[in-house]
Amino acid sequence: MVYVLRGVYHIDRTEISQCLIELLAEVTTPEPSVLRLGIKTYAEQNLDFPDCILYAYHKVKGYEIKTFDRKLNKLLGK
Repeated sequence: MVYVLRGVYHIDRTEISQCLIELLAEVTTPEPSVLRLGIKTYAEQNLDFPDCILYAYHKVKGYEIKTFDRKLNKLLGK
């Protein structure tokens, strides 16, 4: 969904994030805190959405993330 909104329709990251937060309030998910942080990170950072979710799993759940992505590694403090 993020890929289509950003890539095809050229919707701003902030607007996409706001819509996703509203959607998150309407659905049940096993990891709402991870998704909220991932969405917030997407609005604030110049990272792809999947990288923002990986970052959120690291911050919320303590998962170790291994990546070659320089921007994500910088955000992870590596």
